[in-house]
Amino acid sequence: MKDNSDKIHGTQRLLLADDQPEILSLLAPALRKAGYEVITVENGEEACLAVEKNDFAMAFLDIEMPKMTGWEAVREMRDAGEKMPIYAISSHSSSEKIQRSLLAGFDGHVVKAQSFVGLEEALMKLIDSHTQGTLNQKRIEQASESALSVFERGLKRFPEDVKAIRQKLDEADWEGCRRLVHQLKGTSAMCGFEEISQRASQFEELLELPEKDLLTAKLREIERTISRSQKEFKAVLSSSGDRRKEK
Repeated sequence: MKDNSDKIHGTQRLLLADDQPEILSLLAPALRKAGYEVITVENGEEACLAVEKNDFAMAFLDIEMPKMTGWEAVREMRDAGEKMPIYAISSHSSSEKIQRSLLAGFDGHVVKAQSFVGLEEALMKLIDSHTQGTLNQKRIEQASESALSVFERGLKRFPEDVKAIRQKLDEADWEGCRRLVHQLKGTSAMCGFEEISQRASQFEELLELPEKDLLTAKLREIERTISRSQKEFKAVLSSSGDRRKEK
């Protein structure tokens, strides 16, 4: 993919890709009415090009589009280092299709409901959960300097924790995975990194019926979430530091 240095910045911008004009014409106005800027495209190639040229808060890609499927598009985006939340949208609800979406690099798989209202509500719920950020901003802003130091050390250590979990995963050491991811879940929750804790909890649930490919995909989700949390933490520290100086 091309150099992203000329990206247009816009944290409330959404990408919606679907080859059905009816879906785009119904969903895009509803999302705009909710206060989001929405860019629509009709195939996977256009979706990849849009991501090259713009910053998005989130993206929703239909999995079966011409020229390039949603599965192919998200894989290309992830290979290029894109870490934003990207969700598959599809009329298919089989476990095989959902698993294929997760393995391709999607953060989740949204099934197109019988009604437009159902699909809109599903997307808005996901958008709301992500635009609130990956961390508990209030807890971090109100934390003491010593607590912030603990939070920062934890956040810096999380990538090493993921490496350790991956090693246990490669060894098929399910109990070792369970112990390490449970520690990650607890530490991240204590420090206010709520989405990391939520992803770790989902990983724990997948360990009940361990499938290595699915666990590997979920671990990549955790890594992307840690990366976003690191950026958000720096922004919150900077903002709260300015306010403390004013006082």
